[in-house]
Amino acid sequence: MGNIRVYNVIASEDKQKIMIYKILQKAAGINVVTLLYDNKLQLIHPTSYLLDYDENNYSYSDFHMDNEGTLIFTRSIKSKGGEDLAWVDLITKGSLADTFSIKNIPLNNCFIDDIKIKVDNVNKHYLINSFYYVQRQGNIEGIYSIIWDARGDSSYAFMATPISDSIRKVARTSGEMKEAFNEYFINNIILKKDGGYLLVAEDCSNNQVGSNTWHRHFSQSFFYLFYYNIFVCSISNKGIIEWSNIIPKKQSAYNFSSFNTFNSIEGIHFLYNTSEKRNFLVMDNVVSADGKITRNPSLKSYDTGYDFMIRLAKKTGARQLVIPCLYRGKVCFAKIDF
Repeated sequence: MGNIRVYNVIASEDKQKIMIYKILQKAAGINVVTLLYDNKLQLIHPTSYLLDYDENNYSYSDFHMDNEGTLIFTRSIKSKGGEDLAWVDLITKGSLADTFSIKNIPLNNCFIDDIKIKVDNVNKHYLINSFYYVQRQGNIEGIYSIIWDARGDSSYAFMATPISDSIRKVARTSGEMKEAFNEYFINNIILKKDGGYLLVAEDCSNNQVGSNTWHRHFSQSFFYLFYYNIFVCSISNKGIIEWSNIIPKKQSAYNFSSFNTFNSIEGIHFLYNTSEKRNFLVMDNVVSADGKITRNPSLKSYDTGYDFMIRLAKKTGARQLVIPCLYRGKVCFAKIDF
C-alpha cells in the first residue's frame, strides 16, 4: 500500500473473469478501486470503496477472486497494546456490488497470524487457514481452519486443532518440543473434490548473524533463512485434521531452496533440492491420499552441472513441469514429464 498509483491483476480460476485493482492510502482509510472484466476484456463493473485502515494495527491479506467474480480478502486487527492478531474480518464484494460485505470470523480466544486463503470453486467455499497460539506471542499450538460458505455468506465450519506431540517430535529441528512449529509458515493449500484439502507448511528457520535473530513475532533485519522440513496435513470438509506427516529436508541456498508440488494419479509429488558433493540433486517424495510418503529415485544426477530452481517451477501440462535452472552462469529451462 502506498500513495503511488500501483495496479494489480487477479483472474478467476476458470479464466473467464479478470480484475484490475489499485489501493490508495488516504487520511480516512484506504480506497480500493476495482475494474472487473470478462474474458473478452469487456468491462463488467467498476467499484470505488473506502475501507478503514490503521497502519499500526491493521493488515490485509492477499486478494482472491472466485469464478463468479466475487473479490475475497481478510482484514486482521492486532490485540490492544500487542502485536498479536486477535480480530479477523472476511471482506467480500460481489461482481456487481458497489459496497463491501464485512463479516467477523470467530477466533474463540485464539491468536493467529500468516492468514492464507484458498477459493474452492467446486464446493463454493472460501478456505481460511492459519497457525494459532493461545497466549500472546506464545508457541504455535495448532491449525485454525475456517470453511466459509459462499452461497450462504456464513461460516460452514471452523475448528482449532492442536498438533500432536508425535508430529512435533519429527518436525522439531532444534529447541523444545513445544517450540517445534514456531517457525513453520503455510506455503500452499491443495483442494480435494469432497471439499476437504491438504495444508502444506514449511519450516523457515534462521541462522543467527551477530546479535540479530529472526522470529515470527519479532522480525528483525540481517537474517539468513534455512528451509527445513515440510509439514503436510489433510483437513476434512468439516475442518477436522484427518492425518499429518513430515517430509524431512535441510536447505540453505536461497535460489535453490524451498520446494514445489505436482499432482498426479499416484499422489502429490514434493520436489526439492538436496546438496550432494557440492551439487544439487532433485528429490521426489510422493504423498498418497492416506498420508503415506514414498521416496522416489532422484530426478537427476549430480554430474550434469545443472542447478534446478525448484520453487520457481510451473506446471505446463497434465503431467508436465518446466523448471528454470542455471548452467555455467546461464539461465535455461528443463522440462520434466511424469
